[in-house]
Amino acid sequence: MKKLLLALVFLAVGAGHAAAQTDFTNLRLAPGDKVFVVDANGTEVGGHITSISRDTLSIGKYEFGAEPGLKIERSGDSLANGVAIGGGVGLLLGFSVCGHYTECAVSQGVVWGVFGALLDWAHVGRTNVYRVPSEPSAKRNLAVAPLVTADRKGVGVSLSF
Repeated sequence: MKKLLLALVFLAVGAGHAAAQTDFTNLRLAPGDKVFVVDANGTEVGGHITSISRDTLSIGKYEFGAEPGLKIERSGDSLANGVAIGGGVGLLLGFSVCGHYTECAVSQGVVWGVFGALLDWAHVGRTNVYRVPSEPSAKRNLAVAPLVTADRKGVGVSLSF
């Protein structure tokens, strides 16, 4: 218990908030990619990137800088989450139906994984590639309180960041 509490305190003290991106340098986007940009006012512009530099991203006549509240999403998403969810469901169903027959459960995982990939492929989603928070992140807080009753003794830990 002491080791767990010490680890939680270490995480709380060592955890820092993720720094917001301040430019478009590390984006994996290129002219011609289809994106959707939402600015701080909530206005959404979708289209193909006409130009991208360190400080600006252009879609047709619209130009965006790295301002608070800006969000950029790429059209489409990976099939990996569909395969993972379908495969996980298939494995769980396979083990519950087939019992200890591993081959049966694995085959169910494969079948459901393919089904999940097909469903994910049919649904064209969006992948978030850039976001500048609209307001600064809250500070991290750690609260530790004793929990003592007649039959139990413990520690309550609350961590927020």
